[in-house]
Amino acid sequence: MWVDGVFMGGMFLLAHARYVGERARCLQEAVRQLDCIYRCCHKERGLLYHAWSEEKSTVWADPQTGCSPEVWSKGLGWYALILTETVRALPEGDPDRARLSARLEELLCTLCALQNEEDGLWFQVVDRPEGVDNWTDTSGSAMFIYALSQAPAAPDRRSLFQEAARRGMEGVHRRAKPGADGGIDVECACDGLCVQKSYADYVYYPRSLNAKEAVGAALWAAESMERGSLSLLG
Repeated sequence: MWVDGVFMGGMFLLAHARYVGERARCLQEAVRQLDCIYRCCHKERGLLYHAWSEEKSTVWADPQTGCSPEVWSKGLGWYALILTETVRALPEGDPDRARLSARLEELLCTLCALQNEEDGLWFQVVDRPEGVDNWTDTSGSAMFIYALSQAPAAPDRRSLFQEAARRGMEGVHRRAKPGADGGIDVECACDGLCVQKSYADYVYYPRSLNAKEAVGAALWAAESMERGSLSLLG
């Protein structure tokens, strides 16, 4: 079970609830999936490992917990996106909203603490900023910016999250360079990757120009910062 997948399925459920119907059923299932991924993959301070395997003999799985070895920025970014959107979709006073809001706030506070001072972005292996050859990933960072800028929060937290988002967006802007074709190239990200066996496999995974997730996430982050409160679903 990959943390990425809770975004893929969850976004469908929220869109179905908004545009087709069965709102209560769709929201209930979205919450159930978020609870499941949290129960299996939570590491600490709101952070989630990349994946979990019931078959603990899986090559990348910890033999005791079944979890993968690291917190991958893009996987955590997808989780941050769908957690934010689900919280916003749930009605005020709903106990599910309160529970998920607390998880989201814990995650975003942790991300604020882990934000790289030098460029305002977040590392490929999120919670190992001092790790050998770890590097700041544009794609996961842009996803965190969206969550920081859109998550419901009390005024004191809102100020903290908005400042982190502003600094992060400045970092993403520096990664967006004029391209040879007259467009904009987004640098320093990798395309989606499978669950890796070690820290080294994550940090040495090949990077590519205009990785699709980086381009998409940068657009979400930019629109969010320019227009203020919005939703990916309208």
